Amino acid sequence: MKQEHLRYANAAVPLQLVQVLQALFREKPVLLFGHTFYQHAKGIFSIRTRDDCKRAVEEIFTQGAKPTLKDARRFLKAIDDTRIETAIDWYIDISDRTVEENTKEFSKALTEKLQSL
Repeated sequence: MKQEHLRYANAAVPLQLVQVLQALFREKPVLLFGHTFYQHAKGIFSIRTRDDCKRAVEEIFTQGAKPTLKDARRFLKAIDDTRIETAIDWYIDISDRTVEENTKEFSKALTEKLQSL
């Protein structure tokens, strides 16, 4: 998604998290098809059915629904507050940690998080 396209858009249908963040920080609503960890962020309209799509279009184009910059900042803060620092899949190849270290660190962080709930 090119920046100049997003500047004039009323909403966005991004494919990657970076594009989602660009849209949210430009206060553009996001139509999301599928499931992902950021599907509940303010300004994201999760589309699973035709009715979901109709509802999102109505809210965005008739009612003017859109995220605020404050919503986007809160979303990033929530990610930062709840993240677990580890590497998975493709990132393991460029991580300075071994697979064993990542597994141990992830297990420890997940256990601590679950125990705190």
